[in-house]
Amino acid sequence: MDGKGFLALEGQSPLADAERLLRTPPPEVTEAEAGRLAAHHYGRNCQARLLSGERDRNFLVSDGTGWAAILKFFNSADDLSTRALQHGALDHIRARAPGCPVPEILPALDGRQEIVIERPGLSTAMMMISCLPGVSPVAADLTPAFRDRAGRAIGRLSRAMADYDHPRAKRTILWDMMMVGALHPLVALIEQPARRARIAQWLAHFSARVRPAAAMLTHQPIHNDLSLSNLLIDPENRHRITGIIDFGDIVHAPRINEFAVAASYFTSPDDDPATAVADILQGAAADVAFEPREIALLPDLIKARLATRILLSGWRAQLFPDNRAYILRSNSAAWMLWGRLADQDSDRMAERISVLLQKGGGHE
Repeated sequence: MDGKGFLALEGQSPLADAERLLRTPPPEVTEAEAGRLAAHHYGRNCQARLLSGERDRNFLVSDGTGWAAILKFFNSADDLSTRALQHGALDHIRARAPGCPVPEILPALDGRQEIVIERPGLSTAMMMISCLPGVSPVAADLTPAFRDRAGRAIGRLSRAMADYDHPRAKRTILWDMMMVGALHPLVALIEQPARRARIAQWLAHFSARVRPAAAMLTHQPIHNDLSLSNLLIDPENRHRITGIIDFGDIVHAPRINEFAVAASYFTSPDDDPATAVADILQGAAADVAFEPREIALLPDLIKARLATRILLSGWRAQLFPDNRAYILRSNSAAWMLWGRLADQDSDRMAERISVLLQKGGGHE
């Protein structure tokens, strides 16, 4: 089957627009071109090295003196308002929580935060941001101490973003787990019949029970993609969080979704899921007062994010086969955790998380 036409949404509906965001390939920008543009618009004679990514083109630019930055070329599907949402979030977080490790927007020579490059038949927007220190964590880093420190960083981020107000935050994007029910057509791309049936059944449960309950929770703008790829840690002290990056999936959503996303990535196959989740929440507790009804829905929201990852990554790997390895980098881990959570009673897991938090940590 061809996954390219599976959603097949036509017209100008919000859902059709959301699908186009994920169908549109990254801009074609070479390392040589990135270097020339950095020199022309930012006054930096530097070398550019392409970084991995899905929707945008990102380059590490450095001039040999120790200075380095990230030059980002936005996907053409991200309009001016969407880009302003991201720029504004970075400025807001740095103002609200100066210790929160997010990138700084570096202005061009003329003072602008972004430059629009006119190219044949297409305009491409670019921005330069500071290069934060650190390396991406790996599976071996998923320890209780790491989750506690990650929870602290995410708690500060959540608190800083709580009063960020931008109209574009209330957009429709398919990476918003509240939209997972709309991904039902992609279930047909799952090869194994048993997995296909189980995901389909759970999507019906989500639409009937979980989404209506989540609509009643506290909402705010969230980062929405706190994965291992979007955190940086100190290579010498791998519990210390040195960076939170890539704000391209910001959306106005239930506050607890931020922690569901993180838990879906920071829980290893060997972890007890309730304990791992409690590690994260306990770290965040100094900045976020979690409500009982948020905890009650958290197990199902983690499943929602896992289902979103499984379905969208499988679809996008067919759309962009040259980037298949990067797109599917966390797909097998998502299936493993999905299987473990699907075998657990969500209410019981939520009760265990609550008990662990009352005891002050993630270990019984």
